[in-house]
Amino acid sequence: MCRMGVDFAEVERCWGIDMNDYFARELDRLGELEQDGLLRLHDDRISINETGRLFLRNIAMCFDRYLHRAGDRPKYAKSQYSKTV
Repeated sequence: MCRMGVDFAEVERCWGIDMNDYFARELDRLGELEQDGLLRLHDDRISINETGRLFLRNIAMCFDRYLHRAGDRPKYAKSQYSKTV
């Protein structure tokens, strides 16, 4: 978040994964945010623009595995996440 983007090669080297394969769903979610003008999806990186900087938390939430599994929790379970704008 502090770097205003992600370099795919760096992540792939560090974790031994293929970004496009491992994060396919997440990258699809980012497509909507790109259409909103908050970021740019490149072949080899994600870059956040100045407008997107205001919504970094929302952008990062696309990668939150637990947030997207929230639908799996029982209905009586309370949300563990604060709301964003």
